[in-house]
Amino acid sequence: MYRAPVHVFIHGGAWRLLGKRDSAFAAESFVRSGAHFVALDFGQLPTVTLTEMVHQVRRAIAWLYRNASKLGANPEQIHVSGHSSGAHLAACVAVTAWEDEFGLPSEVVKSVICASGIYDLLPVRLSARNEYVKLDMQIEHALSPIRHLDRLSAKVFVTCGGLESDEFKRQSREFAAALGPSLAFPYVEWPSLNHFEVAETLAEAETGLGAVALMLIGLREA
Repeated sequence: MYRAPVHVFIHGGAWRLLGKRDSAFAAESFVRSGAHFVALDFGQLPTVTLTEMVHQVRRAIAWLYRNASKLGANPEQIHVSGHSSGAHLAACVAVTAWEDEFGLPSEVVKSVICASGIYDLLPVRLSARNEYVKLDMQIEHALSPIRHLDRLSAKVFVTCGGLESDEFKRQSREFAAALGPSLAFPYVEWPSLNHFEVAETLAEAETGLGAVALMLIGLREA
């Protein structure tokens, strides 16, 4: 029996806004292309800590792996994308120690798209945003994915809009450079897109993030 691959989208919103109902906009495109689409939901700041949020997202992926067959999905074809703060969470998924934390194979996730994200939390800890993110040095280190690439098993695509802030561009470029051979495709800045428009391209099967996602899944030629 054919079991379709799965694409999991992790929404942004500065770790405190939006939800799964805002995040299903790309579902039709993926389903028509032959994949399941999951819009992930999770607790947000300040209701949960960032540490718990990351654990919730990882736990959701582990649940999906264990239950994929019951849903008509292929547990060996789980792919993830995230935008903005969701890209940070997606990168945290990419560096999960699946065997140690969940007793699962190390390659639970096959590919990860990180769009317009933050991958080193030091600037967040030093900014006014830390009034609600509440990072200390230990949490900053633990939840900065760029510092834990030794745990990476998935292929990763990193992108950013050309009209985004310098900090989003810097973080994206440095994360892509640090990935080395784990980079799925060369780093891309979409020249005419702002921060929010980048996410919208996930719904486009022929261009943008949607096309990249389908290529990583194997439902579209590179």
